[in-house]
Amino acid sequence: QKFGYALGGNCWFEFGDNRSYREPTQTTQFFANATWDVSDTLTLKLQGFRTRLSETTYTSTSNPGNSRIGELPAVRGEIPGNPFFAMDANGDGIPDRGSQDLNGDGTPDYLVSGIVNNGIPLREDVQARRLRPINKSHTPSNGHAPDMDNLADSNDWISRYTIQADFDVPFIEGWEGFAAYTHNDRKIRFMSNQNYDIEAMKQGLNCDVANDRDACYNPFYVVNQADNNSIQVMDDIAARDKEEVINQLDVIDIVINGEISPGGFELPGGVIGAAIGYQYREDYTRSVPSSVELAGDTWIGGTAKENIVSFSRDVDAFFAEVALPLLPDLELTAAVRREEFSTGQASTDPKYGLTYAPTDWLTLRATYGDAFIAPSLPQLLNPVTCGLSTVTDRFTEFSAFTTACSGGNPNLTNETSTSSQFGFDLAFDDVLGGSLDLSVTWNNTEFVNRIVGQNAQQKMQLEFFNFQQATGFSGSGLLGDQPTRAQLEAWLADPRSDKDFIRDPNDIATILQVNNLGSANAESVEVTAYDIQGTYRFSMDNIGDFRIGLQATVWDEFLYQDDPAQPIVDGAGNYNDVTGAAPSIPKIRANLTTGWTRGNHSVVAISRYVDKVENYDGPTYSFMRFFGGFTDRRALFGNEIRTWTQMDLNYTYRGLELFEGEMSFTLGSRNVFDREAQATPEFAGVAGALQDPMGRVVYARVVYDF
Repeated sequence: QKFGYALGGNCWFEFGDNRSYREPTQTTQFFANATWDVSDTLTLKLQGFRTRLSETTYTSTSNPGNSRIGELPAVRGEIPGNPFFAMDANGDGIPDRGSQDLNGDGTPDYLVSGIVNNGIPLREDVQARRLRPINKSHTPSNGHAPDMDNLADSNDWISRYTIQADFDVPFIEGWEGFAAYTHNDRKIRFMSNQNYDIEAMKQGLNCDVANDRDACYNPFYVVNQADNNSIQVMDDIAARDKEEVINQLDVIDIVINGEISPGGFELPGGVIGAAIGYQYREDYTRSVPSSVELAGDTWIGGTAKENIVSFSRDVDAFFAEVALPLLPDLELTAAVRREEFSTGQASTDPKYGLTYAPTDWLTLRATYGDAFIAPSLPQLLNPVTCGLSTVTDRFTEFSAFTTACSGGNPNLTNETSTSSQFGFDLAFDDVLGGSLDLSVTWNNTEFVNRIVGQNAQQKMQLEFFNFQQATGFSGSGLLGDQPTRAQLEAWLADPRSDKDFIRDPNDIATILQVNNLGSANAESVEVTAYDIQGTYRFSMDNIGDFRIGLQATVWDEFLYQDDPAQPIVDGAGNYNDVTGAAPSIPKIRANLTTGWTRGNHSVVAISRYVDKVENYDGPTYSFMRFFGGFTDRRALFGNEIRTWTQMDLNYTYRGLELFEGEMSFTLGSRNVFDREAQATPEFAGVAGALQDPMGRVVYARVVYDF
């Protein structure tokens, strides 16, 4: 509906009704390597590649974000297209103003012909409460498509080259090693198309209607094209400009390995093996904001000027490994790694493993070890920047996008983990005329201070939890079971409330901005799962060779705690939208692969299974249930994302001789039976991380070697 939907005394307009599940892309790749055998004891290698991914993105006409809306002047009654236009007795195109300002908005009120009490507050000068700078009825800017999709292009360049020397270690017989230098470089340059220039908006609202009408900004939906904005005004407000992010990583590796057998000493199972090494890493990041961000004039964002920033750090790492063949069928491995960061992080992590093979068809495995992840440079040091995040208010009916600001967190600590694995491998050479391999592994990993990304909804859940703990409120926070306005006002005045939620002082049901998002250390996460892999191969005369493979992960538990005051929650089998500590986790994911090969012909079919996910807690946008094309949450069967199955199929022919070369071609289809993803009330309409929204996709591929 171009001119909106009437609902509850408001008129609602569509802005993001067109969604792209897969953007148009172009990819180019280059790869090369060279090897030089200098001598029997020295080999030099050079390897490099470069890729470029170019993408066109289709986004909403303009995004919301009202944190700076209080800075806008009133939209005067004479602004072209203002539906509150008053009387123009002298025909100069400007409503007649008196000398009084009875409504106290800072602008003299309009005179009204035929009314004795001239100067009454008709409020033709309206103050915007929520606003998207560009709507679908406006003149398209140079970056908008004819249907008013907001277009943006991006280029992502990734390159890497490695110089490596393989050598025999002098003075230590039987030992060998390598020394390598690797340079990694990534540059992303993209059109920043959803910032908008608040100063251009102010200028357009303060225009001289009589003498410079083309400079005016009409923020309303346009009914009469004579009231539309000029393309110059649209381009100024759109404030489209490039941003750039550069990441570089330089790595030096020196590793030697060999056998330890002083005086010919051996363990009952054989000779001891060992490896030691050193690694040096230098990490560099540079970020260049758009010009409107550098000026501090973004509509969606804060008032502070952003800066061109760069960070760097270096890391020294040492490791040692040893393999102890205690018996012919029993081996113990041990390793330790120490890393030290110039930004202050450090960790020493051991790992142990035991392998027992009592028969030629059975191997038992066990490992135990520690690991860590240091926070990245952006996670630690990024300046505050603002974008968008969805949030469903637990105190009011607000459920929409809002401005979300985040930056680096210098208080982040290392994410550490302790892992245990137990498993077995079976290998049979003759099972019904074929061979069977089967591996089963039990994994348990306990994370401490896991680094997670905080989103606005997670922060809202914690705020509502703290409110309940402080006040004893027992409601769920869902519509119809929320605090009263008086309770909310009292909580906002309480020093225990989260001041990172910025609400409109004239309408506390509107969340203008959420601050201090970004990365944080979760209290704890513990994951327990089983991994299963199996392959059965057999042949049939005159028909061909067959392969059946199974890969599956079964989640037993995914326990997480966002905050020490909150309870531990099991996320396995749940949607987990309100936390950054756990993704949506189906209890079972499995792929069954069936392959057939005969001569130059081969067929591969992959059946994919994703278990159901319960307790949907994503956004509902319940007010939109009155609009066409929207799926109400109540339409979800059992409040769950249902089980998903999909089959992919392809045929390949190899060995076609052509022009002194060899060609192969593949014809295939993903989601060959055209399964349709389940509709959900989320913004994109589907649970894209669990189900494929693309429907049947048919593709062809040709490879020519010469």
